Parts: sequence; structure tokens; C-alpha cells
Amino acid sequence: MSPRKTLVASLAGLLSLVVTHVAAAQMGDLPHTPVPEQLPSTAVPVFVEVPPTLEVGHAYVYYKGLGMPDFRRIEMTRVGSGYGLEIPCTDVFEPAMEYYIVLFDRTGSPAGFAGTRSSPIRVPIVATRTHPAPSLPGRPAPETCTEGAAGGGAGSVGTSVGGSCAIDGDCSTGLRCDDGICLLPRPVIAGAGCAACTAALGAHNAATPGERGATAMGGGNDGRGLGVGGMSLLALAGLLVWRSRRSG
Repeated sequence: MSPRKTLVASLAGLLSLVVTHVAAAQMGDLPHTPVPEQLPSTAVPVFVEVPPTLEVGHAYVYYKGLGMPDFRRIEMTRVGSGYGLEIPCTDVFEPAMEYYIVLFDRTGSPAGFAGTRSSPIRVPIVATRTHPAPSLPGRPAPETCTEGAAGGGAGSVGTSVGGSCAIDGDCSTGLRCDDGICLLPRPVIAGAGCAACTAALGAHNAATPGERGATAMGGGNDGRGLGVGGMSLLALAGLLVWRSRRSG
């Protein structure tokens, strides 16, 4: 073989090796097989094998469905020889569900992953099955949710008002992450949130229109909006809940 052909063959082999490593890096280093498909409004099972030598402190799935602005974190629980959960049915819509998995060791350092934020795993959400219904090991396949069902299986979804967070996706649906705390993004109906938030909203609603105008800082004197002052009351309520939890 001529030197030119030898060089070309060597470069081709090197390119193939690089492509293989890039593909492996995108998929991650954890043994994980995504389910082939799932129906809308039906929880998506996610299971990952854990090497026996790996001591896991926490296992998380970060998932994003149709209409979700960012990935939402949900913690996995021990299932058989690995960790698993069911992505809540209330977040499962056509055409697809995207997610990635990150395991952390007992020191809090990343210890393994499957998929990445930039290259997530993608599960098709279809109207009609072409494969058997998927399930976690040793558990029945999740059923399609009816209206009002919470959905989901192993794991816990989101953090309530006053809880700690890193991104909006760490908080329960409808909340925002502000300086590490889950807070209400907008006025809520009394009774729909935490007791402290309801009390803050009740105090606002009990005020006269003039008092609201004085405290709302531009919220209006006609009693139709909370304005900045009302929103501050709700934000303060969330902060009080967070502080009480930390001190307790």
C-alpha cells in the first residue's frame, strides 16, 4: 500500500474513532434504554441501571414536554438494580417527551449521565401503540390518566412555595425560582396556595380601594389588581414560609 493510501486509511480510522466517542458522550455513560413510545396523557417510565461500584446520593431526571419552557427536575427512587420513575401523565403530550438523567454521588458530584441538556433523549408520543405498553421493572404499565388525575409514579415532582430551587423547573407547576426560592409568579385565588400566601391575599382584598392604591404603587385605585405592593406581599409570604422551614 502506498504512503498516501496508508495515510488516508489512518485518517479514516481516526475519524471513525472520534465519531464513536462523540456519540457515546452525547448518550452518556449509564446503561439506559428509553421506552420506544408512549400514549398521550400516560406516564413515561424511565429506568437506569446503576453499576454496583457506584454509590449514588441522588438520581434525577430532567424532562421537558410540549409547552414547557424549561426542563423540570424530578428525583428517581430505587427500583430493582437501578433507579426509576414515571414522568407524570399530566406533562405527556404529542409529539415527544425529552429528558436526560444525571446521577450524583454522596458528595454531590456528578457520577454518571444518560443524555444531556443539549442532546436529550427523545421518546415519541403517539396516538396508537406499535409496541407493548412500557413499564418499570416489576411494575404494571401505567394507565392513561383521566381528567384531573395527578399521574406519575416513583419520584417527587417540583418544590412548593418557599422551597429551594436552582431553576424554574425545580419548582411546582406555576411557580418561579427567584434567588434560590420557589415563589408565586402572579396573584392567586385565596385558598389555592399556602396558608401564608392566602393570608397575604386576604389582607389585600380586605383593604379599601384607596388603601390598595396607596400600597400597590401603581396597581390602581379601582381594586382590580394587586400591583407591585400586592405582589410583594405574596413574595414575602413565600419567603416567610422558606425561613420557617429552615429554622424548623
